[in-house]
Amino acid sequence: MAKTFRLAKHLKIASIILLILGIGNIIYGNAKTKEYLSVLQESTSAVPSLSESERGLPVLGRYISLDEQLNYYSAVKSKIDFYRFTIRGGKAFLALSLLCAIGTIIFR
Repeated sequence: MAKTFRLAKHLKIASIILLILGIGNIIYGNAKTKEYLSVLQESTSAVPSLSESERGLPVLGRYISLDEQLNYYSAVKSKIDFYRFTIRGGKAFLALSLLCAIGTIIFR
């Protein structure tokens, strides 16, 4: 009896922690994904004129070469993918939190 009570108590604590982590990951992941999507959209929507295309893409007040543009684009895409993965992790934490909450009810 005491073991099941202790198990229910631990499951409740785990459920609360996973809930907080899941919500935090989803909120943070969504915010950063939107931020990097806007950066990506700004960098790809700018169509340079012929004279600007020779200089490259303007980034932080300077122009970068084509190789640097590709590296920049790749880095931004990688960050977007990472934060989308963070959102998936947050959803997994929420699912585990739900399972722990159900376990708390079962082992009460």
